[in-house]
Amino acid sequence: MVTGPTVISSLLKQVKVDHSVATLLEGEGVLIDPLGAILAVVVLNGILNSQATDLKIITELLLRLGIGIAIARAYREKTIRICSIASRRLLN
Repeated sequence: MVTGPTVISSLLKQVKVDHSVATLLEGEGVLIDPLGAILAVVVLNGILNSQATDLKIITELLLRLGIGIAIARAYREKTIRICSIASRRLLN
């Protein structure tokens, strides 16, 4: 099960937690959402492609994660700024 930022934001509106904890939970939600999507695609591909070997499935997973990490690093500063602004708006 993947808990994204929408669910976390709704929960944080109901339950008051320390600002640093709330920020951490928001970040976790943003991080876990795409990882869950990538894992779902790789698992589905493994199920639909019965000829896929374990090595090919693991290679595809690592490739997709690597691409995601490369994109995240390329846009790191902008992403941090956007997440910071969004979390402040959501928590206020």
